[in-house]
Amino acid sequence: MNTALGDEILKVLNKTYEPSTMVELKFKRYDIAFKTDESDKPVLLFWP
Repeated sequence: MNTALGDEILKVLNKTYEPSTMVELKFKRYDIAFKTDESDKPVLLFWP
């Protein structure tokens, strides 16, 4: 994995989100989605 890309996606994933939800957003040119756990941390990432 490209280190710069890895660092950028980690910034997105390290943010706080609503607990137990599916979050959909744009990351660069990609549509990504991830599921958060009960404590608001992303646990499952969908990336095309």
